[in-house]
Amino acid sequence: MKLALTIVWLALAVIFGALGRFHWLEADRPMPAFEPGESAYEVSGSGFQVKIGVSGTALDQPFRQFADDLNAWIEVRNRSARTAHRQAAGACLVGVVAALVAMGLGLRGPRDPEPTIRT
Repeated sequence: MKLALTIVWLALAVIFGALGRFHWLEADRPMPAFEPGESAYEVSGSGFQVKIGVSGTALDQPFRQFADDLNAWIEVRNRSARTAHRQAAGACLVGVVAALVAMGLGLRGPRDPEPTIRT
C-alpha cells in the first residue's frame, strides 16, 4: 500500500511539474501585433498613387484606427496572459512541492508511539 501511494504522489508531482513548465513557457509567447498591409488603392513603386476617399475621408483612416485599437488591446491581453501563466506556473510549483512532501511523509510512515507507563 505504501508503494502504491508513493507512485501516485510521484505521478502527481510529475504532472504538476509538466503543467508548470507548460505555463512558464506559454508566458513568453505573446500574440503578435496586427500589421495591416498596403492598401490595394496605393500602388507604391510605380510612380503614381491612387487615393480613393468617401466624402473627403481616406478609406484607410478608419482601418488604421481599427488596427491601432486592436494592437492596443493585444498588448493589454499579452500582459494579462503573461501574468496569468506565471501565476499558474507558481501554483503548479506549489503542487509539486506538496506532492513530494506527501510522498516523503508516506514513505516515512507513522511513528511508533512512545511507550507510556501506567501505574
